[in-house]
Amino acid sequence: MSAPIPVTIIGGYLGAGKTTLVNHLLRNSGGRRLAVLVNEFGELPIDEDLIIDESGDGFISIAGGCICCSYGSDLIETLSDLPKLASPPDQIVIEASGVALPDSVAGSVSLIAEFRIDGVVVLADATDVIERGADRYMSDTITRQLNAAGLLMVSKLDLVDNARAEEVRAWVQEHSPTAALIESRPSDVSVDVVLGLHGERWVEASEGASEHDTSVYETHHWHIHAPIRIAELRQVFSVPIPGLLRAKGFVQNEHEILTTVQYAGQRFEAEPAPEGAKAGFVCIGLTNALKLDSINAVLGPPGHQH
Repeated sequence: MSAPIPVTIIGGYLGAGKTTLVNHLLRNSGGRRLAVLVNEFGELPIDEDLIIDESGDGFISIAGGCICCSYGSDLIETLSDLPKLASPPDQIVIEASGVALPDSVAGSVSLIAEFRIDGVVVLADATDVIERGADRYMSDTITRQLNAAGLLMVSKLDLVDNARAEEVRAWVQEHSPTAALIESRPSDVSVDVVLGLHGERWVEASEGASEHDTSVYETHHWHIHAPIRIAELRQVFSVPIPGLLRAKGFVQNEHEILTTVQYAGQRFEAEPAPEGAKAGFVCIGLTNALKLDSINAVLGPPGHQH
């Protein structure tokens, strides 16, 4: 029997930098054949210069022998297919949803004999982690994510002053006292560190984990095909929107160029979309608190919500 394939779980709240870290791992895999699993490809705008091709079996081939696939609602089934590949991966990276508990994901993976947990990496956004950790709706998710970390990465420290940085360090260490702490941009961290944790303390973090209530969050989707003025959308997000936590997607700009737009931590960003992206937009917010009026004025009503 082959040795179990190591699995790394990457968690952290919405907008903390998980996607940037995953792209960094793919770009610098160092000869490792990585399999990256995400909820949906829309959750992970893979750098287009990494992509070789997309096969009909749901896998995207990445430079360096890596692959990426979507696990949708059935992570275990997708994982079970990986050892059957002609060239099985050397290591698997799972990007957990921004509102998921990474130790629960790790607990599910550990039940499959073909895999072993290498580590749980959790990202914390220095610009807003304390405030979100104190919010009555988000605090349970934030603190339980931090407590699950074997490796805790504090991101976006370059966007805060020294006093805030010290406050964040103390706060995250209080909520994740046994995790190794790294202060680095996700695109700069050593790949060998992220993919070489050797199972440190995830079992301890998952003991006694209770059911995670995600009913406090709601998601709204737009299927957009008409051009949108990016400046107008930017203006909408320049004003705080009640209940909004995260917004992202791909829209046609006024020149009919597909554009990636993202909003997190009160920052709005727009850049050319990666090749193969499909138009669509999603907002994640607090149930019964999210006010979409200003967004609807630009995008129209959501085409789907749950």
